[in-house]
Amino acid sequence: MRFCWLALLLCLGGCDEARALRLAQQLESDALQQAIEEGRLGEAERALAQGETAADPALAAQAEFLRGNLSFAQAEARLERAQAALGKPEDWKQAVQRMRAASLHWQAATRARGDWPAARRNVERAERRLEEILELAEQAGVEV
Repeated sequence: MRFCWLALLLCLGGCDEARALRLAQQLESDALQQAIEEGRLGEAERALAQGETAADPALAAQAEFLRGNLSFAQAEARLERAQAALGKPEDWKQAVQRMRAASLHWQAATRARGDWPAARRNVERAERRLEEILELAEQAGVEV
């Protein structure tokens, strides 16, 4: 983790190892979310793929939430490509697959953390957006 040393340095003045690790993981989570928001999807995907599997259920839920955010952003990027003048059927299919993945990741985050209103809202948002993408694909004459 790139922020682990920073967190440890910040905590040298008196926080325990568990707190330093939580801080490092939160900083990593924030950096991943920023990468997603800035459109650095490849970077975020690699970081999530290389990430450790968290033993802490809350951290595992956070990772699923971030995977949902990444999948949603990937779906939107594919949809944009699909709607472009030279959009390919594969772009439509990938937009649908990534939106479904976003919903599944957010559902997993909700289950892992108990009741997580933001994740639940995101599931609903992904399901609505999936319906829109399917309608747009149908209008474009693409079978997905």
